Amino acid sequence: MRLETPGKFLIRKIGNEIQTLCRFSKEKNIFNRFVDGNNYSLFLPKDTPFEMWKTGEVFHEGWDDIAPFLTEKYSTVGANHGSPFAYSVTMPRHWFFDRDIGKVLTDDAGNRFIIVQIVSVSNFLVHSDIVPGQLPCFNQLQGDLYDDGMKLNASSIKKVQLGHNRSEQLLPHYRFNKVTLTADGENVPENTIVECSSALLHWDIDLCLADSMLEYIRKHPGKYISPTAPELESTTHFEYDFTFRPDNSYTIDCAATFLRDIPGMVKFGVIQHYGTIGFAAHEKYIPGLKPVEIEYASGETATIDLNTPTLMKGAPKVNYDLFKSDCLDPQNPPTRYIDLFGDGTTRQLGVALCYSENRGITAKNSSERGDIVMKLPWSNKIYPYAFYKFGVCAGEKFLISAHRQYFDPQTETIERKFPGE
Repeated sequence: MRLETPGKFLIRKIGNEIQTLCRFSKEKNIFNRFVDGNNYSLFLPKDTPFEMWKTGEVFHEGWDDIAPFLTEKYSTVGANHGSPFAYSVTMPRHWFFDRDIGKVLTDDAGNRFIIVQIVSVSNFLVHSDIVPGQLPCFNQLQGDLYDDGMKLNASSIKKVQLGHNRSEQLLPHYRFNKVTLTADGENVPENTIVECSSALLHWDIDLCLADSMLEYIRKHPGKYISPTAPELESTTHFEYDFTFRPDNSYTIDCAATFLRDIPGMVKFGVIQHYGTIGFAAHEKYIPGLKPVEIEYASGETATIDLNTPTLMKGAPKVNYDLFKSDCLDPQNPPTRYIDLFGDGTTRQLGVALCYSENRGITAKNSSERGDIVMKLPWSNKIYPYAFYKFGVCAGEKFLISAHRQYFDPQTETIERKFPGE
């Protein structure tokens, strides 16, 4: 099936994967695979049928396009990030069985780790334990592990993330309660290509963090439980609406309801951009920022003025948090974050991330947005935050509207904004 009707695009749903084919330029279309909030994107000659997408030229394979939380208690969690306090322990042969799930081991610093899964006779998983009323946060493992004072003869202990679905790891921590896709108001049949002018993907999901799993194991020792099992209490409930459009864009309306208190610092956004491949030049454009001095990974120091499109000479050496004081108007932080890619002479691709200035938490809503506006990380991504707070209480609800778009900078203005604003 070919994309032929002006002002429309093609869409298909295969399980939790959404595939779209949109017009990009006179010569090219863009095929995009949207999987759990991440984008795998290719250029296709404009007359290429939808079914021939594998012949395309990949320009983005970023499985990190939807933003997680950053918290003091849990570290970075949600989206593509699971708990960073879980470890895979490999031994020639251990002496643990399913009945030992819930058993407490200790490390050289006396930190507690609970056995959460027996994977095989030579491998099991542990997770840092929080003792109610004693330890406020999870801990990284320090040194060796001990069982009743006896050192384990581990051949390797490596960190894993509860959420990356690999053979030796626990299942993802998002519990998908309901997923629906409609195109022009009609349900989209599974594995069927549909032509439409608009499509709506709805997620009803729960975020189950590690303490819910550990609480269950304490009450039910000897029983493995998936981090997304219905028996577990949710930490945060999300309602996501992704509205796909023919212009290679989608809008995200996110309603996050916190069901537990989260103490300490909490940073949260909805959108980020992982990067592209196959381009020689990369410019960043974030209107509203003052010039910022950074050090590149190469060691070169430079002052970059992102208030105009600025050529990046590599990735930053460290993560740079930018505050309201780094903005031209501290009460009006940026809402547009634009990456431009090309061959060094011609701009060939634009990627725009935008937050709404009128819907939900906005750039001017200082009581929710906080002082930290965004992060320029060493990975050269963009992390625009929606809010930054100290302490979130059970029952609090946040509404965030964001937008992401690929555009052709040769024919379209780079002054992108949230649709309708």
